[in-house]
Amino acid sequence: MLNKGWVARIDWGRWIRRLSFFVVGLICSLWTYLLVSTRFKVIESFDWVMFQDTARLYLGSRIHEIYPGITKDLPFFYPPYFVPLIAPLGQLSKPWGYMTSVASMIAAMGAALLMLRRVLPSDGPSYATGVLVVLSSASWNQMIVVGQLSALYLLILVSTLFLWAREKRMLAGAALSLMMFKPNLGVMFPALLLLRRQWSLLTGWMLGFALLLLSTLPLGPGIWLDYFNSGRSLAVAVGNQIPIWKQQTIYAFWRTALDTPRSRIILTLWLISTIPLLIVTAKVWLRTRLDAEHLPRLFGLTVLAVLSCNVYMFAYDTLLLTLPGMVWYMQRSGYRSRGCWLVSGVALLFIYFWQYLSLWINQGGWALAGPAMAAWLIADARDLLST
Repeated sequence: MLNKGWVARIDWGRWIRRLSFFVVGLICSLWTYLLVSTRFKVIESFDWVMFQDTARLYLGSRIHEIYPGITKDLPFFYPPYFVPLIAPLGQLSKPWGYMTSVASMIAAMGAALLMLRRVLPSDGPSYATGVLVVLSSASWNQMIVVGQLSALYLLILVSTLFLWAREKRMLAGAALSLMMFKPNLGVMFPALLLLRRQWSLLTGWMLGFALLLLSTLPLGPGIWLDYFNSGRSLAVAVGNQIPIWKQQTIYAFWRTALDTPRSRIILTLWLISTIPLLIVTAKVWLRTRLDAEHLPRLFGLTVLAVLSCNVYMFAYDTLLLTLPGMVWYMQRSGYRSRGCWLVSGVALLFIYFWQYLSLWINQGGWALAGPAMAAWLIADARDLLST
């Protein structure tokens, strides 16, 4: 007869680290082989090309062509103040441009994880386990493969959390304003700051955002009109050209579950599903202390709301789940309810495996990451409201 205590005696952390390290090594090896064997031809249709094409338009003073852009099937939909950030890519060849994008995101991820270690003190093995799981995730590996910039947004969020926890509130607000590089990621945070009357942070955020707006003056006054007019190109790309199963939101779930394009039914179901989640998120912010102990969980909860309730989010965007995921693992002793902690963990585990299955193996199916994040949000909110 098996001893019932054998499960408890297994060093799960060690096995998770080994498995994660194997996944990281395998994917890195395969991707390096593809890059070398194709002489970097494999990267020529990926997202990063949009950034390089836009940078070349900017450096070539072809400002009027930035929106909707010249990259096939990938309209440029980032705000005008984002353009100077990617300008250096325009001076590089395709291989060097791609490698520069990847290297900068590795550096951003490293900085974010180092700061997160300061915000979430823990023993070395537990921290290493969390880091290896993140680096073995589909979101991280897809970001690297397609040359996206999600690690930058994670670094901005962790920097804000780091500064706020050390009472440098105005600087934290200024750092948070950089999330407006991707407005659908950044717009919820200032709303929550306003809800909690965090005037110092709001002042820093407004000053930072004002500087971003001022940085667009050299681009001319017509750039903003071009940007807003390009919204139709974005809607067509997200709604029709890009397969909906690649998205990670509740909106994508309803579209794949009902197998129907955009309609009033989908919009109604999306609103019914997301409005309560946003109300719960606001309620938790109102009732939770804004101290170093609770801020990481509040930020994690907000990330879950931003990702699940958005109209569109892709797998590489879910790299932001690094924050609530690390908080869930490193601050597990801070949960009052074991059940809520387990539900959050099951949701995290499901998202980890489902993204690999749906994006890299099946390449289709229902978009289930959004509902999983919603369940995680509800469990975390319930635990926070019980404290």
